[in-house]
Amino acid sequence: MVMKTNLKGLLPPLCSKWYRNYLYQKGIKNGTLAAITGDYTSFEEAAQDSGTYDDELYAEKVLQTYRDVHGKQSWPMETHDWRLLSKVSLGMGQEGGLRVLDIGGSSGDYFFKLKSFLGKEAIKSWIIVEAKKVVDKMRGIDPFLKYVSSMDDIDRENLDINFVFISGTLQYLEKPFQILESLIPLRADFICINKSILWDRPTKIMKQITPDAMRSSRPIWIFNEAAIKDKLSTLSYRLLWAYDNSELVTYIPGCGSLVYRGLFFRRNEKVDSK
Repeated sequence: MVMKTNLKGLLPPLCSKWYRNYLYQKGIKNGTLAAITGDYTSFEEAAQDSGTYDDELYAEKVLQTYRDVHGKQSWPMETHDWRLLSKVSLGMGQEGGLRVLDIGGSSGDYFFKLKSFLGKEAIKSWIIVEAKKVVDKMRGIDPFLKYVSSMDDIDRENLDINFVFISGTLQYLEKPFQILESLIPLRADFICINKSILWDRPTKIMKQITPDAMRSSRPIWIFNEAAIKDKLSTLSYRLLWAYDNSELVTYIPGCGSLVYRGLFFRRNEKVDSK
């Protein structure tokens, strides 16, 4: 086994990349990995050829996941969790605690992980924006988690948010850049875009087919990384960290395998001082 590992490390980069791409193509054909395919002119066109997250099956899955994990005494930290959670803890070492808007937060997975990592007292509020069917299923199920189905449902006049969390969600929104713009009135100190497929090519809309029994599919944006950074810059946020979610890899025909990325932003100090 050691010899194989050493030999793999000696492979030229092009051979190593070919081998990784081969493994992921094989995994997709075997139905063990999500497939990303197609090239659409609009989100609507992609949705007509696939589906969305706003369905009863997904809502029921979110509820079941919550029931499975609620009440666990501890949440073991995976290697990829530390890349994100350590940054959150560093950024949140300030008075007032963590007040989160979690867009696409599903069953509140990261709430439980952060509570285990930082302690319950560090988190003052956690609001999850989800699809309407999910909100209908989850509203009131947890005394701490608050579910809303749109940004319009948030009482912005009386809301104090210092951290916006968008994990594995931005790429599935119909109008992702418009959602980013809608966050500005919140004046959150930090915005984290976690688990997104980012590349150096133009942003495009494709279709993702998940490897579950029903082979469900939905539209997915593949973002140009510079475009995301530029957009947050125009909204007065500067990039603090960019990092890989190396446990997640996807394969795109004609491009090969790509790791998911995360971007961690802070509101500019000049804006903070106003």
